[in-house]
Amino acid sequence: MSQQLSHNAQAFDLNQSFDPGSYFLGLVQQAARSTVPVQISSEAMGEVLIDPVKQRYAAYVSDLKLFCCMPVRTLRMTPCHDCAIRAHDVARDLDELLWVAAYYASGGRLLVDTSKFDVLELNYWHNLSRLPATPNMMLLCALFGRRSHSISLARKRLGVSEEEAYRFYSAALASGALRRVSTPTAAFKEEEPPEPMTLSKTLSHLWHRLVG
Repeated sequence: MSQQLSHNAQAFDLNQSFDPGSYFLGLVQQAARSTVPVQISSEAMGEVLIDPVKQRYAAYVSDLKLFCCMPVRTLRMTPCHDCAIRAHDVARDLDELLWVAAYYASGGRLLVDTSKFDVLELNYWHNLSRLPATPNMMLLCALFGRRSHSISLARKRLGVSEEEAYRFYSAALASGALRRVSTPTAAFKEEEPPEPMTLSKTLSHLWHRLVG
């Protein structure tokens, strides 16, 4: 079930970007590029096993949200040739872990080297019922499914807060659900948003996408 927006304990400056290499997210990105299973662990909280070949993961941690927000210096990543995701455990797609890790580490900030004016396209839809998300994030998916937008323009069209929109952008980009098709130049000036989309129109488009 989609969760209400969860805030990290620390309040972040939304004008500051965040470096994935400072968090669990950076280790997951490294693991995804590897060719051998890895274990990312914290002495106090447990471990996450990642199989980059099968693109699957399993988490054995007491609090995945807190785990995602831990400084990378408190975590350890090691090759794990002899360990495997236990057969009776639920393994999930690795792109879902990338979403989760970015969603929580973001705290409403954009990833480093991205801009709120980047023009974005939707690659695919996550099953957001399995992930930390909000109802507005489903609307953002529907909007990006119609045409390319910047996250700045998209959030204004839907009346979504910066924190929520930037968290969506960070999670969707890190997981591959969104891709950047262009970045702004120094002379860029954002266009004024058109008439805000009504909820009924957006949900209608969403319904048509789901049923084909």
